[in-house]
Amino acid sequence: MNHDGSLLYRIKLCNHRVNKVSNL
Repeated sequence: MNHDGSLLYRIKLCNHRVNKVSNL
């Protein structure tokens, strides 16, 4: 697995969490 790919995946998850908090 590509390290960059894993990093992007983590960033996506973080952004998703931030969006959820912003919605609240």
